[in-house]
Parts: sequence; C-alpha cells; structure tokens
Amino acid sequence: MLGLIASAGERAALASLAAADGSVPWERIFFSAKEAVYKAWYPATGIWLGFRDAEVVLSPAGTFRAVLRPPVPVPVDPVYEGRWLAGGGLVLTAVARTVAGRAAGPAAAEATAGATAGSAAGSAAW
Repeated sequence: MLGLIASAGERAALASLAAADGSVPWERIFFSAKEAVYKAWYPATGIWLGFRDAEVVLSPAGTFRAVLRPPVPVPVDPVYEGRWLAGGGLVLTAVARTVAGRAAGPAAAEATAGATAGSAAGSAAW
C-alpha cells in the first residue's frame, strides 16, 4: 500500500527513519499523518487531494510537516504541521489550523476544532 500513497522521496525518508529506529511504526505514522492533513484540508478548501498531492516529512521528535500541491490554486497556506505519538500499539497524529481572524493559543485551537479551517486527527493500531 505504501507504493500507492507515498512518493519515492517519502519512501526513501521512511526507510532512513526505519533504519535509525526500527521499533517505531513509521509507515503507520506516515499514513495517519497524511489522513490527518487531508481531514484538515478538505473542510478548509472543498478540494479533494490525491495521496501524492501532499509530501509528508516525519521527524523522530514527534512532529511532521506536509506541503500540499493542490490541483488548482487556492488562497490557503499549503503547509500543514502536526504532531504524532506512538505507543501501546496505537498511533495518533494531529493537525491544527487557526481560523482566519481568530487569535492563536489554546482558546483559538479549541474553537478551531470542527471549524472550517479546523483540525483533524488520525489513528491506527499496529
């Protein structure tokens, strides 16, 4: 399945991460991170993306960054950042975006959940 959702560069980065720490389920984290990005992107834009329309880079520090390349121009920042956590057989990824016109911070993040520019999470068991 990785061949369907990851670019050659993403697969090479995952192989490097796995070589450095094979105890982390990098491929599951990667899939979950892409899902979280898409779940935050679509409500903000109404534009469907293919798996290859986002380039996701995972960090061993528990963060990730996604650069989206939508098929049409949109007035939305195409860079999404998120966090991941894996343990106890579970993977959790999250992306949060602020809604235009709202201040950043915990209150804004809470208000953003479920809003159009919203937040999204993905999870998987391994």
